[in-house]
Amino acid sequence: MSIELTGDPVSEPRPEPFSANGRQSVTAPSAAEKTEDIDKESPSIYDLMAAHRKPGRAEFAGVRTRFQREQKATVVEEYYARTLPAAVVLVRNHPRPDRRGHTYQTKMYYDASISGSEIDDCLRAARRTERQSSVLLNARTQEILAQSIYTLCAYLLSLLDALPESTLDAKEQKARVDLAVQSSRRELVKIETFVRGAARSSALVWYLIGIVPGMLFGFGLVAALLTLPYRIGAQGLNGQLALCVALGAIGAMVSVMVRVTRRQQVDVDWEHSRGVTMLAGAFRPVVGAVFGAVLFILVMGGLVPLELPDQAGKDVGLFFAGLAFLAGFSERWAQDTIVQSTPRFGGPAAAAPARKPGTGSD
Repeated sequence: MSIELTGDPVSEPRPEPFSANGRQSVTAPSAAEKTEDIDKESPSIYDLMAAHRKPGRAEFAGVRTRFQREQKATVVEEYYARTLPAAVVLVRNHPRPDRRGHTYQTKMYYDASISGSEIDDCLRAARRTERQSSVLLNARTQEILAQSIYTLCAYLLSLLDALPESTLDAKEQKARVDLAVQSSRRELVKIETFVRGAARSSALVWYLIGIVPGMLFGFGLVAALLTLPYRIGAQGLNGQLALCVALGAIGAMVSVMVRVTRRQQVDVDWEHSRGVTMLAGAFRPVVGAVFGAVLFILVMGGLVPLELPDQAGKDVGLFFAGLAFLAGFSERWAQDTIVQSTPRFGGPAAAAPARKPGTGSD
């Protein structure tokens, strides 16, 4: 049973007796048929390995050149087993219009019938981590991930390659494989931890970028409030409301800045796309602006029982400006203030406390 993993979800490898995409062929193609396939189709990782294993490697340079040309990639590192049909190659894909910079990926082929289930699971887990995580990372971090995956796969394949020529007995060989599998699993955990941290950092960058259009939208609301042709409220509170909107947006932005400066975790879902992450960042100052305006309206309308400053030397405008800033700075505080101060509607019956079962008069 042979397995060919190319890491490219778009193009499928030519089917072997058993391939990673689950397709099976009744009989494996002969060497002559494979040579003819190389002439007709784009060379695969199997073709590279087959050309490398031929005596003298006369065709290897040509197959490798055509492989890079057809795959639109450059081979960065490569490993070919000496005693087993196995190979892993790290390639750097050429830039495309829909993809910024270079991307790296591993292409691997090995015979799973001699690898064992534990090593096979490690190799598949490594490739799965690369596929799932590469789209979330920037170019440099994705390169580090691909190199780590390549190193891990090459290590496991080299171990399998050395076993047939080893002088160890079967029990010692199994113990050596078990140690390699345990080490590989620990390395996979480190790689996954690195990927989560890198993806979270990348998402935070796009989240902060999204705050800029959110702030612009908030100041657009301020300008709209100041230019309204009619007055809000009997006292004409357009200017005060606009100030609360601005301070609420500024408070939200300062809250994020403080968390980033103090290296506190900002709640950003790194599994979302860049567009969704930017949209979440844009919502942050908008939500702060809305909370600042809503608290001002609720206090002025008497729905939130906050006492306004009436002593000499205290300015009501500054009171609401500070209140709006706090509402934007801490959304939780603003929500708790609004919810806890919400009046109960429904009359005395709704406000009366419920009697415990079994108490009261008949």
